[in-house]
Amino acid sequence: MLELELPLHSPRFLKSVLGDIRLKDKWGQRFLIDRNLIEKMINLAEVKEGEPVLEVGAGVGTLTIPLAERGAKVYAVEKDPRLCGILKELLKDFPQVRVIQGDFLKINLWNILRKEKNWKVVSNPPYSITSSLITRLLDYPSRLRLILLTLQKEVAMKLASPPGHKNYSLLTVKVNLYGKAKVLHWVSRNVFFPPPKVDSAIVRITIYRGRKRRDEKRILRIAEMIFQKRRKMIHNVFPQLTEEDWKQLNISPYERGENLSLEDLEKIANILKNKYGMED
Repeated sequence: MLELELPLHSPRFLKSVLGDIRLKDKWGQRFLIDRNLIEKMINLAEVKEGEPVLEVGAGVGTLTIPLAERGAKVYAVEKDPRLCGILKELLKDFPQVRVIQGDFLKINLWNILRKEKNWKVVSNPPYSITSSLITRLLDYPSRLRLILLTLQKEVAMKLASPPGHKNYSLLTVKVNLYGKAKVLHWVSRNVFFPPPKVDSAIVRITIYRGRKRRDEKRILRIAEMIFQKRRKMIHNVFPQLTEEDWKQLNISPYERGENLSLEDLEKIANILKNKYGMED
């Protein structure tokens, strides 16, 4: 039987609970071992007793247990069945925690999210899935309040980049469509076990409440078309738009697509729908 006899956030504890289990590099398995940083994450997410929290990549519970100690109703998703057994044993005194064994990118996410409203996502996910994870979560913006993650520095900079920046991307547009991303804290490699090969950051995405654009799908289609032809002038991406159209939009046809703001994309989506019959 596993007991928390050693400090939870220490390599000794992790080695003791893992035993002969070898972590899989391909799954990006690495655990937070700095209790102060974990408490900081929970405070930045303003986690309160009884709130639903989704954790992706729960590992052996170094974040799950502190969340449970705050009284959060945690849904902890972990792909590795070996670690799920450890998790369930360590969390046996926290009946409000549910451990879900499965690949987050393949599980029926709606079956989880429909159980509660105003979800907070607080996670230290595998870095190999962070972009896909954020994209998938943002398919359900009305169920979410915020997303707070440890991310590799490269992705963190993408999320917070303005139009025209070299890191501005399709993912940035999708995040901006549903919320606001902010880099809150740069993170040392030494707070992870085993340490990653890249620098990290804590990023919070605050989801807009009661704010909905009418043409979200169309705006995302416009953004996809632009980033498929990155560096091309915008009139080459949308050749059907006339010089008069560009004047009406107040956008230079010689601008590059990655320099356009979300408002510009929305204007292009509207004229393509209203004048040229573009469907969702």
